[in-house]
Amino acid sequence: QVVNWTYSNPRIRREIRIGVAYGSPVREASEIIVGCANEHAQVLKDPAPEVFFEDFGDNALMLLLMFWVELGPQLSARRVDSDLRYAMEKRLAAAGIAIPFPKRDVHLDLSEPLPVRITHAAATPPDSSCRS
Repeated sequence: QVVNWTYSNPRIRREIRIGVAYGSPVREASEIIVGCANEHAQVLKDPAPEVFFEDFGDNALMLLLMFWVELGPQLSARRVDSDLRYAMEKRLAAAGIAIPFPKRDVHLDLSEPLPVRITHAAATPPDSSCRS
């Protein structure tokens, strides 16, 4: 027999991962993130929201926010997640803490000259419909 405990329990745990730039004050970022969760009316106070320093990512220091909500007819867990992301982005930016975008380094092998090819496009008259 399988028992679905969540069927009769509207409380669910949610997680939001967020990366902050290397060099950011991680504890300050964690305090901002948990503060956003504590200020949201739908996030339960017990158990309290928690932030964990999850990983040293490729492009960011990864933090994990874990919190609980109690679902009801007018409450969407995705709406709460979205609200929290908006709040975190705003508060982190105000504190000067960046949310980085992925970066890649490109290394060119310049041990041999790169071939250069110049092509000439066929001349076409300008479109007269754009002139006033």
